[in-house]
Amino acid sequence: MVTARYNYILADYASVEGELSHGVTEEDISAAGLTGDVSIGLTGAAVVVAQVPLDARGSNVFARVGYQVGELEVEIDGVGSADFDADGWAYGVGGNLMLNEVSGVRADYTRFDGEIDDTGGLEGEIDLYSVPYVAKF
Repeated sequence: MVTARYNYILADYASVEGELSHGVTEEDISAAGLTGDVSIGLTGAAVVVAQVPLDARGSNVFARVGYQVGELEVEIDGVGSADFDADGWAYGVGGNLMLNEVSGVRADYTRFDGEIDDTGGLEGEIDLYSVPYVAKF
């Protein structure tokens, strides 16, 4: 996924984040003798972050929880495709290692627990890992 994230620091130990992402790959699936692929379209999330500062440059460790919405496309070989909306809670942990006052590297893990609309209550979990570049401005 390609992700743009904005973090607004409220205090030393709290911030809020907003993010937009779009999937760039497909994942092969196989179930009940059928094969196909699933891809993630546009997603968005709003989260609150509890953080512990580690140094004067802004390095920290954090935990985050919020709500995420997104689009899924499922294509079954020989059958067709369908688009679905998914939404639910997202939570995770991570850290920022700032190389100086304006740039650094972030590593985080987020679990998305969501319900897929128009499926009669089908639920699922997605584990997301990222190691993005951080720019402060």
